[in-house]
Amino acid sequence: MKPIVTSNLLLVMTRKQKRMLRRHGDVVGIDATYRTNMWGLSLYLLTVITSQGKGYPVAFSLPSSESKEALIEVLLQCKKLVPEWDPKVMICDKDDAELGAIAAVFPRATIVLCDFHVKQAWDRWLKTSTHGVPKVDQKVIYRALCHISKAPSLKALASRILAFEEMEQFQTNPQLQRWWNTEWKGCVCLWCAAFRTSTYTRGLNTNNHTESLNRAVKHMLNERLDLRIDSLVLFMIEEVLKEFDSNHRRLQAIENVSITRLKVASNFEPELLDFLDRRPQRVMKLLNDRYISSKSIPADSFKKTGPEQQFVVTKSAKTLTIEHAVYRDSVRGVQESRKV
Repeated sequence: MKPIVTSNLLLVMTRKQKRMLRRHGDVVGIDATYRTNMWGLSLYLLTVITSQGKGYPVAFSLPSSESKEALIEVLLQCKKLVPEWDPKVMICDKDDAELGAIAAVFPRATIVLCDFHVKQAWDRWLKTSTHGVPKVDQKVIYRALCHISKAPSLKALASRILAFEEMEQFQTNPQLQRWWNTEWKGCVCLWCAAFRTSTYTRGLNTNNHTESLNRAVKHMLNERLDLRIDSLVLFMIEEVLKEFDSNHRRLQAIENVSITRLKVASNFEPELLDFLDRRPQRVMKLLNDRYISSKSIPADSFKKTGPEQQFVVTKSAKTLTIEHAVYRDSVRGVQESRKV
């Protein structure tokens, strides 16, 4: 594995990381950590969630700066290494450089601001005494903002924003009005649930899994701040990534056990047993339930729409598009692909 080195960045991505990005790259987190090397460069991690529900770093990058242009090059180089990577969702913090880079490289991706950091920013701003928000009003305003973030539809969103802007606490505080209009109202599509009702995010609305990996990587690198650049790359591959691979293999061994060892074969449809064998147990149940329910759909409701087993299912005047990524020997109608 040869790292990519340009005038603006150093990027490390092994074969295993490429494979993980290729298989789990629909939802990707990006975040930076600091004080990991003697040059003061920020270390950016791209992370995915594995089939075991755990975070995994698919790229380490040391760009020359935290500018939008530098991060665009990071994403472009990742795309160059894994050409088929086309993320549906990118999760990040409210950072202009990260937001701009994602929008430039992946304009079709849905950007989700980390819910934890959004609410943390609200809480800190409201509690800053110079912003003139009385202590008795801080919780009221915070709850109103959280109520907006949980709006289930665009209609509900408009109603909740209107109610917030008509609050006495809002009407009498020019600083609050300015902060709301300049910092949050314009990017509501990035932090409100109403804009993600039809987007598959794997249940994620925070970047905490990426931050957790960042802390782990930083802990391992903190004692080696004297490493040269070549030694740093070697350390990340042979020590840091080795630790994550070891944890991943351990979780696979726990989850992907044989159906016969689980003694639950009788709970599954006989024609699915070979296909379900050695998959995560929750995946076994999900696929079996979906397969059983699919039997009630008339055959003439299926219409092929493209290659790779893509089709639409029409039932009760509703149309559901299902994109399949299954092996050729798999049972038709099953969505889940084999995971590493």
